[in-house]
Amino acid sequence: MAASAQSTDLTSTEIVRLYAAGRRDFAGLEFTCSLDFEGLEMMGIRFHDCWFDGHFIDCCLVDADFDGASIKTVDFVRCDLRGDSFRRALIDAGEFRGCSMAGADFAGATAMGKRLPGGNYRRSARNDATRLPRTGSSSRPRPSGSGPGPATRLTSPRSTSASPR
Repeated sequence: MAASAQSTDLTSTEIVRLYAAGRRDFAGLEFTCSLDFEGLEMMGIRFHDCWFDGHFIDCCLVDADFDGASIKTVDFVRCDLRGDSFRRALIDAGEFRGCSMAGADFAGATAMGKRLPGGNYRRSARNDATRLPRTGSSSRPRPSGSGPGPATRLTSPRSTSASPR
């Protein structure tokens, strides 16, 4: 997270309005209110080095940039996150449920102080959620085929030769 985050009181409604007007870059902002988006297409939006919490439900966020973001209690539900970058993101109690995550990059990201495996991920066809550890939890995403585990698994293309890059 960049030390120069600028506090803003932009709301979800204002972000949608600005996005519709052509703005894609919301980098380096510390949002003072929860961001809640539902049923929106915001491809290529940049929340690089931002601080925020909220919900993304049924959203298309293809190629979005969450690099270095501090994401607290953000739920992504049935979202298209293909090609998204969460590099070096700090994810606190985040949940990814029913999301398309092909090509999403979590290299250097941490969840509750645990380093997430680097590389690109895809949702396992057998599962419909990707749950990151919550406070005090010892669970962590497991590669597909690693035996019984949480309802959701992340799979890294590097771990299986059949996975597309």
